[in-house]
Amino acid sequence: MLQARRLFNTIFTAIFSRNKAKMITRIMLIVVAATTLFTALMVAFASCNIRNAGSPSLTQSPQIGLQVGDRAPDFTLTNLNGDEVSLSDFRGKPTMLNFWYSSCSDCRDEIPTVQQYYTSAPAMSKHFAILAVNTLGGDDEQTAQNFVQQNHLTYPIVMDEQQRVATLYHVRETPTSYFLDPKGIIQSVVIGPVTISFLKLVLADPKKASGTTQGR
Repeated sequence: MLQARRLFNTIFTAIFSRNKAKMITRIMLIVVAATTLFTALMVAFASCNIRNAGSPSLTQSPQIGLQVGDRAPDFTLTNLNGDEVSLSDFRGKPTMLNFWYSSCSDCRDEIPTVQQYYTSAPAMSKHFAILAVNTLGGDDEQTAQNFVQQNHLTYPIVMDEQQRVATLYHVRETPTSYFLDPKGIIQSVVIGPVTISFLKLVLADPKKASGTTQGR
């Protein structure tokens, strides 16, 4: 015990000195050094938090909703071949989610434009995708199939005979189209027929096409 006390006194004297003036000076230096170190650590921590807050990988994911900037709600329906298709299957591609039915006059006006653009070189180069949801009009699968064949449509079509997805998306009239970026974020919503110029704008500059608009 005595040896331990002597060792402690030796270490204390080596650090702080027997001289009171020197001891006070050393204590002040230690306090200043500790304060400086603490301040530096706090600044570094705050700077790290600011960088992380602005980092895309750490920002909060967009909420699921129907407004521009929201992530479009996912769903699964059956196509005309009886296979299940989900909206999330198109993640990674700019996508047009189109609600329609065969006897809708505005839909019939819009469809040739959509089909033409879907197979165009600019659309194919951007991997532009379309998911057409047949809903609201009471079409059965055979009616939709006949319409697809007669109009030589090549983009995917799914059946929403119970209007479940139309209700999910608050679709009250057709055609209604949601344009999504490759992450599934809504860029714009069009109620009514889309034009070829709007389709080009959606792919060329989605920000300029953003918002909710009335077709034509």
